[in-house]
Amino acid sequence: MNFGLPNSRRDEAIRRLQIPGTLPSKVQDMLLDGLLLQLRSMSVGFRVDEWLRQSHPELRQLQAESVRQQLQENAKALSPQIRQSMPKQVVNGNTAMNGAYALFWSRVLGEAQQWLPYKALGYENQAGALLKALDMVPDEPGQDCALVDQWALTLGLAGTYEWSPYHA
Repeated sequence: MNFGLPNSRRDEAIRRLQIPGTLPSKVQDMLLDGLLLQLRSMSVGFRVDEWLRQSHPELRQLQAESVRQQLQENAKALSPQIRQSMPKQVVNGNTAMNGAYALFWSRVLGEAQQWLPYKALGYENQAGALLKALDMVPDEPGQDCALVDQWALTLGLAGTYEWSPYHA
């Protein structure tokens, strides 16, 4: 399935996410598309990460190193300068998803410090709800859209995209 919006609905989604209309349209599109790409890829990515971890224990050390690098990269978005320069709805969605990633991996790796900045910013409920959705939605590829939809509902992003059939 493709994931996106026809042009007629993009403006509505941009307004709903409070992306300023004064920004150039390419920047508006970049912010919307970036958030939706994160929504689609991160939610399903948890499942891939867990499958890899369970199926290939010999790769756990490499995976942990990769995760730590990603956590450091994600933490850069917590800087006040970045948070203040981006639309609040976009920042909140991004931070909640990054917080879920940090919470999940801080538990797996036994490194609570990875999660603490997100907790301090008040993302405990949203991050926890995103992880709960991973448990609620069946872990099957045919349920990926349902997982993304549940995350979107949790983040207030429902209606900012629509599914369409994939054509190769």
